[in-house]
Amino acid sequence: MQTPVKDFLRIVTLTAIGGYFGLLSIAPLRGFFIRDVARELNLIFPSSTATAITIRSMHSAASGAKTGRGRMKGILLAFAAAMMLRIVSQYAVGVFWEWHPFAWLVHANVFATGAVMAESWGWVLEWSPAMFGSGMIVDANVAISFFLGSIVAWYVIPKTYLPGRFGGLMTFRGVLGPYLVANDLASGESISREPRWTGLMSYTSMSTKFANPSHPSPRYWLLWPGVATMLAVAFIEIACQWRVLWVLAKNSVEAARSAVSMMRGDTDRQSYDYTALDEQDDGSEGNQQIATKMWAPGLFVLVVLGCIATKLQFDMGILETLLSLTLAFVLSLVAIQATGATGKHPRQQPTPSSI
Repeated sequence: MQTPVKDFLRIVTLTAIGGYFGLLSIAPLRGFFIRDVARELNLIFPSSTATAITIRSMHSAASGAKTGRGRMKGILLAFAAAMMLRIVSQYAVGVFWEWHPFAWLVHANVFATGAVMAESWGWVLEWSPAMFGSGMIVDANVAISFFLGSIVAWYVIPKTYLPGRFGGLMTFRGVLGPYLVANDLASGESISREPRWTGLMSYTSMSTKFANPSHPSPRYWLLWPGVATMLAVAFIEIACQWRVLWVLAKNSVEAARSAVSMMRGDTDRQSYDYTALDEQDDGSEGNQQIATKMWAPGLFVLVVLGCIATKLQFDMGILETLLSLTLAFVLSLVAIQATGATGKHPRQQPTPSSI
């Protein structure tokens, strides 16, 4: 590929294939992740949970119950407060949105050198209502993981001397990020020329100049080990859940069988029709499966068109395209698990300011 202008049609084609493949292939997994394995994998889906609670409270308020009116009032007040904070913070970022305690120390000339270092590594407080709400909903293990991950990746310890293994002295500058910089494995981008801020750097740059294989920033360097760790943990966790694998295999067989039956024209429509969320007499959830006919034909057509498009525009073989789509589907399982547990998909790498 050359430039976005010259490759516009290829970009649109690739985006359309990826988008619709994700939409159609993920439809049959809705019941699997929400109904079958959410409890075993501690999937909370924070954003979706917040939306569902809001909708339920609004319906409760519409019924005229006193409790419902109180919930609706609380939701409206919280929404108004969060919206007002976000609007006002645009005009006073340092007051209502981001606090830089280490920058305050620099201005007060207190522990200036260490404060500049901490500021360079992004240790600020961000008063984001979205992050506070997500932290209230997610599991405690997830919140602790975020915090400890930030410590391991970005924490800076002032230069100290510790006894070495052979009686000498060794320098310990920090954990992963500072260690990479101290050993010239990664580098930052200077962002200030003021004398007071000498040494102020940005170590989270993802620009092509400061974030590439030959000249990585600490964030770029840590991104791939982080992704690899996330994939390994996700697959190991799923593998340890034998019931998860059994349900996935059973659902896959049922989906394939229903797709074949549908093509033959003898599908039992009553078994696969989509129904609204309801409860049966025994208190369990009713049939919430998305009908196979709503996604299987479109997925088949999309795979065929995808093979044709990638061959014509990217010179990819059919097996290469099928392998790419298969890997995309497998990795989407990890993305769903990460989103369900944390409310963040894998592309959103937390930084210290997210705490």
